[in-house]
Amino acid sequence: KKKLCDVIENFDFNRYPDPAATKLKEAFCDYYGLKPENVCVGNGSDEIISLLMNCFLDFGSTVMTFTPDFSMYAFYARLAGMKVAECPKKSDFSVDFDLAKKMIKENAVKLVIFSNPCNPTGTIEKKSDIEALAKACPETIFVVDEAYMDFARIKDSESFLFFVFRF
Repeated sequence: KKKLCDVIENFDFNRYPDPAATKLKEAFCDYYGLKPENVCVGNGSDEIISLLMNCFLDFGSTVMTFTPDFSMYAFYARLAGMKVAECPKKSDFSVDFDLAKKMIKENAVKLVIFSNPCNPTGTIEKKSDIEALAKACPETIFVVDEAYMDFARIKDSESFLFFVFRF
């Protein structure tokens, strides 16, 4: 209690927080053994999604999402002036990778974004399937949102947190 009171007593509440979240990023990188230049910190996932749409794509580019999945991907893509190609999932809510590949090519998709594990269904795609799709579409940016990966009961090796694509 004393330590918390000391922090509150000496905290400058009239100052904006560090926009780069330097201390948070350092702690995250220390914990996971990552390099700070490979980590982006935002004010929630919505800010990161918005940044992805506005920084890596041109106005009118096509973004592919999956249905069902986190609704904010399509929302922020449309807000940024992007076209959205929604790839329907199979009846078991898994990704149809053959259909996804076809849609990426037919729609000249510039960015594919989805959650794994999926929010809201909880389905988990294999890393090898995701990697194969990305390799088949090297001109497309792939964003795998692993916000709920810590709650999944799978091996750490299925996470992209420590994976770097080298095509």
